[in-house]
Amino acid sequence: MPKTCCDPHGKTAPCELYMPQKTAVLERPSIRKWLPEHTPRGAFLFLHGMESHSGWFDEIALRLAGKGWAVLAGDRPGWGRSEGPRGHLESYRDFVEETAESAVSIREHFGCLHLAGMSWGGMAALYLCLRRGWLFDSVSLMAPGLFTKIALSSFGALQVAAEFVHPNRSRQVEPLFQPEHFTKNAGWREYIAKDPDRLRRVGASFCLETIKMRRFINEMAGRRQLPPAQCLLAGDDAIVDNRRTEELCRRAGMEVKTLIGAAHSLVFERPRETAEHLVNHAVSVGDRRFRERKRVWVVGGGAVGGALASLLTFGGQETGLLVKPSQVEALREKKLTLKSGSAARRTGKELLIAARPEELPAEPDMVILAVKSFDTPTALTGLRGKIPGAAILTSLQNGVGNEDAIEAAFPGHDVAAAVICASLESPELGEIKWADDRGGVGAACRRGNGEKARDVYGNVFSATGMECLWVDGERASSRLKWSKLMLNIGFNALNALTGKSSVELLADAGTGRLAVRAMREGFAVMRTLSLKPVNLPGFPVSAMEFVVRLPIDLARRILAWRAGGSAETAFSMRQDILKKRQHTEIHELNGEAVRIGREMNLNMSANAKLVKMLEDFLESS
Repeated sequence: MPKTCCDPHGKTAPCELYMPQKTAVLERPSIRKWLPEHTPRGAFLFLHGMESHSGWFDEIALRLAGKGWAVLAGDRPGWGRSEGPRGHLESYRDFVEETAESAVSIREHFGCLHLAGMSWGGMAALYLCLRRGWLFDSVSLMAPGLFTKIALSSFGALQVAAEFVHPNRSRQVEPLFQPEHFTKNAGWREYIAKDPDRLRRVGASFCLETIKMRRFINEMAGRRQLPPAQCLLAGDDAIVDNRRTEELCRRAGMEVKTLIGAAHSLVFERPRETAEHLVNHAVSVGDRRFRERKRVWVVGGGAVGGALASLLTFGGQETGLLVKPSQVEALREKKLTLKSGSAARRTGKELLIAARPEELPAEPDMVILAVKSFDTPTALTGLRGKIPGAAILTSLQNGVGNEDAIEAAFPGHDVAAAVICASLESPELGEIKWADDRGGVGAACRRGNGEKARDVYGNVFSATGMECLWVDGERASSRLKWSKLMLNIGFNALNALTGKSSVELLADAGTGRLAVRAMREGFAVMRTLSLKPVNLPGFPVSAMEFVVRLPIDLARRILAWRAGGSAETAFSMRQDILKKRQHTEIHELNGEAVRIGREMNLNMSANAKLVKMLEDFLESS
């Protein structure tokens, strides 16, 4: 009979010889730990399946601990020995935040962290990495429950539909699987059948939240870069549809391996072989990232520059951050901390921070300007004569005039235009808050070798884990930058003046109508310039152009409905005002639209009013 682990913290002697500093997360009763004799090489975090619990990982966890790795696995609330309504999942967002909190604590103690999920846990691991991939060094899916051969009964489907209409914690769905679905091993089948902690029924809420997670995975797989990822399939899986699973995993950029002849639960069927695959994958991460890494300079240590430098560093790129001389010592001491919800990760010594280009990694492949548009001339002066000719200069800034300035200052360089669509703020030096993970990065070649720019862009920006968009075609860079400008001119100045979110601004007839009118004027300029809008990551700009041409009150209601699910933060101008800075980008955003529009004899009264309102506010404050 196979040996099992029932003790919440693992029960073998070697597990107790190396003990990390105690924390609230690591000492939860629902967390099992398997620890090696000496300081671990790193840690694995395991996510369990629908009917299973963390104790099912005992066999494979002991093998990993024997190879020098720490292994941690928790029971989700309501599973195994954890507290909570049985089989209930209130929200997949709660699952992300709870797991991210555990991941942060584990990383702090063990240095590096590799995520691994079995069955439903494999599906959840993929979802988590699409949302918070920067927390993990790698991810491994073991027979992930992305597509299943066994469906809910008609009655079960009705229960899930009822949950959608009228949520009810006590509504349960009948069990889907039998012991023979999990393994061919008679001993393990007997264990599964008698396991007192196995979940026999799941909540309808769990099924509904799972459907939402799968929908997101299908939408985003291949659009967001994962940490180095592999999928291990069971060749004789009675639960998972291997063909469809493999197609999706390959679309997401994963390595896919099939263990011939194995049934669904690889931790019972092939613990030794599966453990070897996990270890080999974990130790090869550094080599693969080294082969793909680029040298990148990020100019500007604010919210955008700090977030980008952090994500690039986490993604394995050789990154240097160029900041003001007054910021260098403080940032070198505290580094950067990126926060999103309950997740936070701090950069280490691998991120180089300097005030002079000479102190950054030599021969950069890309130099990214992330300073405010009004600081562009100063930044370019500091870079002149310091950048090798092979480097691509990229503006990741608001406004539509920065690329002209870059081209004039560096006539021999390739130039790219880029935008970032993300709710970022930096409440204090070195701390960056990412309000949600909607959006991403877009880029286009402005001048030079487009194929080279696309290749470098693909390696650099995909390492952030954000959704990445490359725009081709005639006047691609202008279309890209003007499309981002349309997201700014309606709400940035009004948010700065009032502190209200875009939804609140649109709900008010006065500010809502002014915002819609400003966007109408901006899109009119784009049409006159023959610039077709680009749908940016998370923001359907072409649909917005259609909406703002509707009757004005209908337009503001539709825009408010579209923005209702986003997590708002203070927009860039609002952050400037809160920090009592002397400048905002009002002239580079609304003011630039006014200037160009008036040259074409277009009515730009709404944008001109916003410029005047903010100027008066700054003068009076």
